[in-house]
Parts: sequence; C-alpha cells; structure tokens
Amino acid sequence: ANTFDGNDQPTRIGSRTDLSLVSSGIEQSEQIGQFLKIKGYLPAVVYSSFMTRSRQTAQHILKSMRLEREIHMERIFNEIDYGPDELQPETVVKNRLGGAAIDEWNRHGVLPSGWEGNVDEMKKNWANFAHLVEINHPDKAVLVVTHSGVGRFSLAMTGEFDRMARNHGLKLSIGGVSIFEKNKLSEPWRVKEWNVRPKSGIGGFSSARRF
Repeated sequence: ANTFDGNDQPTRIGSRTDLSLVSSGIEQSEQIGQFLKIKGYLPAVVYSSFMTRSRQTAQHILKSMRLEREIHMERIFNEIDYGPDELQPETVVKNRLGGAAIDEWNRHGVLPSGWEGNVDEMKKNWANFAHLVEINHPDKAVLVVTHSGVGRFSLAMTGEFDRMARNHGLKLSIGGVSIFEKNKLSEPWRVKEWNVRPKSGIGGFSSARRF
C-alpha cells in the first residue's frame, strides 16, 4: 500500500528500503480487504514479505474483513533490489535506463541494468508456491501480499508465463489486485483477475488464490 503522502515525491522502493504505510496506504489496504470480501475471498491462510509495508497491508486487509489470521512471512515475496534507482523518482529512472529498458521490464520481465534479482528463480519460486498451496491448502483461499517487482512473476503459476504476459501485461500498479483460481487438481491455475484496482485507488500488491 501507499508509503507516500500526496505531497511527497514517489520513488522506486525496493528491498533495501523498509517504509511504513501512510494514512492513505492504510485506507487503501482496507479497500482491498472489502473488495476481496465482496468477491467471496476470505483468506484461510495469509502470507507476506518481510517488508514492513507488506505486513501492515496484510494486517489492515484482515482488519477490514474482521478476521484474525497469523501472517506467514516468506523471503520469496520480498521486493527486488533496484540498485542505483533505489529511492529515485521515475523520471530519473527513465533517464538512466531509457524507455526501451522499462518497456522490456513491463512487457517481458527483462531485468534492467543495475537491478538485482534472478528472474528464473522468481518464476520458479511462484510455481513452487502454487504447488504447495495445492498440497497444503486445498479448497481454501490464500492471500499473498507482496510487491510489484516480484509480484509480476506470479504469472508463472499458470505454467504459461510468456503467453500470460502477452495477454495481461506484467506491470502491476500500486494496489493492483490479482486473483488466481484452480478448481481441480488436474487443471492449471488460471488468472481470474489481473492488476484490478478497487475503487478510490489502493496500495500494495495482493493476490488471493483459491484451490
């Protein structure tokens, strides 16, 4: 969720910067909770990254749903390291990298120069996580609160990352909600919603998954 107030200049926030939510971010998190509740996704299990903003987003989502759940923190959901672009406004980032590099990142998941992260490993982590959900949480809604950089690779859960990227795009807005579903063990995971923003604008990337 939002870590900048309206008068602040937004910058790229990666794994090296641990910020708390601002008041608008709390409100956005609560809107995510209401959105998921209306959709019928009441999580039985909740995961987040180790970042403060991710944990707080999960907490306020649960609060808005009036649910009490343990939040399981996993490093695979931590944000990437934006290297020299950490804490830089987007105009500075685009000037350094060029529009083509940003486009490749948003369309194909090609990591720009200077950013730190292993794309293949992130894809594998999401695919493995999907398998664990099938085994450990059958017929349950699972909530994951993560970040836009690593979160885009959740499309690997479907087993067709490249096609899903072409169909949906990879860019995730602050507050984008994505929903994956799987109705039978023999079926692949499918994308029901991708980067949907509940009304009034929200923050943080949250994904509800139900098997």
